[in-house]
Amino acid sequence: MGVLGDYSAAIAAIAAAASAGISLWQFNAQVNKQKERERPNLIPLNKDVYLNKNDEFLDMHIGNDWQESRYEKQTSMKIYDSFSQFTFPIMNTGGSAAIKVKIIYSLENAFNSIKEIDTEEIKVTLENPECKQLPDNEEFSFTLTQHVPLFPKEKTVSESFKIQETEFRMPLIKNNESENIRLPFYFLVLNNLYLDGLQDAKPRLRFTIIYEDQNHEKHHASYRVELKKQKVNPHYDKEEHWLDFTKIKTNNKKAHP
Repeated sequence: MGVLGDYSAAIAAIAAAASAGISLWQFNAQVNKQKERERPNLIPLNKDVYLNKNDEFLDMHIGNDWQESRYEKQTSMKIYDSFSQFTFPIMNTGGSAAIKVKIIYSLENAFNSIKEIDTEEIKVTLENPECKQLPDNEEFSFTLTQHVPLFPKEKTVSESFKIQETEFRMPLIKNNESENIRLPFYFLVLNNLYLDGLQDAKPRLRFTIIYEDQNHEKHHASYRVELKKQKVNPHYDKEEHWLDFTKIKTNNKKAHP
């Protein structure tokens, strides 16, 4: 009986230890889940885009106005800085505020998105064409000139665009709230040129969000941004598109493939 009792006690001790181990694992898992729920989580939201062909005036939209509603009135948006007035929302779906938010843009297929053009109405020139030959060159500029024989007076506008990594910052985004983020102006212009058949490759933008939680732990995520076309709606004159965000794996750090 003594041996049997010792054996039973040993089994009971092992079972208790195993149960304690499982309980500790479950506790740690619950703690991690709670921590995950409480941390901030910033995500961009897909955005409808309505393109209205503009024949009334001339600006750097190259004919297409990007509008947020099919009922929006046609307005001219001149270039005042490197960002356009067209916005999309990023939302904090986490349980706490995201602080020290940094937004970074870079054009993925940079040189493939731009070829020089020389027609009667549109001219695109690279300021330093030889930079295409440089490996991993991420910064360059192009000039776009548009000439339209408007009646009764001709009109020509010209603007230079710098393609480079661009960033801006926000102090915080509270949980369950969103902020509207402006797109780089060159992304609108390059898409319009592509939609008009003047460029061969669709522009792809990389959008990276870096932010901290209340414990000053850093978080980041990267997305590929593309303009995609919806089905044709015969009841509306404007083309309907949407701004699509595809998350990029974290181990893919190169901005320009």
